Amino acid sequence: MIIVRNDSGYTLIEIMFVTVILGIVSSSLYRVNRNISNTWKYNKLQAGLQQELRISMNMVVTNLQQARFIKSVESSLTSKIVYIDQKGEKKKIYYKSEGGLCLDYDYNIISNRISCFSLKLVNNLLYITLKIEKQNKEELLKTAIKIRPEQLNL
Repeated sequence: MIIVRNDSGYTLIEIMFVTVILGIVSSSLYRVNRNISNTWKYNKLQAGLQQELRISMNMVVTNLQQARFIKSVESSLTSKIVYIDQKGEKKKIYYKSEGGLCLDYDYNIISNRISCFSLKLVNNLLYITLKIEKQNKEELLKTAIKIRPEQLNL
């Protein structure tokens, strides 16, 4: 009687070895995926903060550059600038600690995430600083605009 042996299968050791290797590879892929996800969330938050700052700064600068006259610049805890627009209407841009950066009225909010708005007028340059904070992340944006001498009516 002839006994035929079929040795074409895998041993238990080989299967366990492959399982361990697959476990190591899958756990490292999970870590890489988690790191990519965290980085993406952080960059998305940072981009959102920077975009909000740029939009707010653009609105402030546009309004001030189109102003006929700048009446007053206050650089106190609640920074405020009062100006006369092209229609001759008195307008103001100010910071309110619980409301954010406002245009004319408390309900007309430019951005409620702005945490600091400071103004400094030196000669004919108006320095503007905006700061925004969220989830222990802080972004700062500074600019200076040249005020025409005929605009100054302080």
